[in-house]
Amino acid sequence: MKNSGLKICFVGIGAMQLSISALSSIAKENGHKTFLAYNASLFNDRFNFNNSLLGKFIDETDDVLKKIDSINPNVLAFSPLTATYQWSLEVAKKAKKTIRK
Repeated sequence: MKNSGLKICFVGIGAMQLSISALSSIAKENGHKTFLAYNASLFNDRFNFNNSLLGKFIDETDDVLKKIDSINPNVLAFSPLTATYQWSLEVAKKAKKTIRK
């Protein structure tokens, strides 16, 4: 049964998580529109290569927030890992202030 068709924005950082792809596919199959706001997190991937000085110059968090704002989703979905939890929490708090109801 297809439902009302929510706009779901998945938010990711660093390496793509399989869970986002799987959940997006399931949501689409059930009549929802899905989007991805993604931060490649170059030089600050929290796993393999971390250079905080270079990472600050290439931080795409503001771009992620702008994309979330432009989508104005009904649902904002994260699949954080321990290393990305704080970033996800920060983005969620900031996005909550700008998402129109």
